Amino acid sequence: MKHIEKKFLLQRQVDSKEEDKLNETLAFKSFEDLEESDLKEGFKENLVFASTENGYLFPIINQKIDGLQCYIPMPDPTLMYFNNAQNSYRHIKELRTELKEKLGFKNIQDEPYINEIYNYFGQTSQFVIFLFTSIESFINQMIPVNYTYQIESSRRTEVYNSEQIQRFISFNDKMKKVLPKCTDKNFFSKQTKNTQHIDNLKNFRDEIIHTKKDTKHSTLFYDSLVSKSLSFKYEETIRAVQMFMNFYKPDYVVECGCGEDF
Repeated sequence: MKHIEKKFLLQRQVDSKEEDKLNETLAFKSFEDLEESDLKEGFKENLVFASTENGYLFPIINQKIDGLQCYIPMPDPTLMYFNNAQNSYRHIKELRTELKEKLGFKNIQDEPYINEIYNYFGQTSQFVIFLFTSIESFINQMIPVNYTYQIESSRRTEVYNSEQIQRFISFNDKMKKVLPKCTDKNFFSKQTKNTQHIDNLKNFRDEIIHTKKDTKHSTLFYDSLVSKSLSFKYEETIRAVQMFMNFYKPDYVVECGCGEDF
């Protein structure tokens, strides 16, 4: 798939009528009329938005970088992590082709190609971690601020607010129980290839993050992790995650219209 359209957090597009209404109700000022001292003052009490010629509004934050005051358009972390996974997948495809050519029987006797192997497995780990993190970020974004989630048993009822849901409810429960309840939609209502790809991603991520040596089934301890890195369905999984997000938030993860692959 082509690289995705990069968006800012809280980005939205407004038409001319809505923009006129916003200008009447908000403390709107053109950047051409602002001094930097005015902008700094605005950050103290307000959420500051910028606008583009195409009618997009997006928030900016102020942050010092090496002592220099900078103003940064706030990126959407979910899409940022997804984009990082895409970039890793591009490298995985390239490195996989190199490995297949170099790791034949005759070649392995001459040169172990340890750099290529480290690069490949480094990229697979990045792919899995970033793509999984994009799902978790997305789910947390989708939980309404005032939403509460109840877990009932015969002995007690536990109530979690949105912040507690993010911190203390497991990933699988947030994805398969909380998100369907707060959106009235359920991507996991039935088992499909796409839901299985996401479950496989979760399991692969756990193996990477909590790497343990397998003393019961292997004398090499980690060969199942290596094998999975070589056989994992990377493209199918990233498309499944795209479908999952767009199921709950239509047209959220879309290909960029620039025509370039990356």
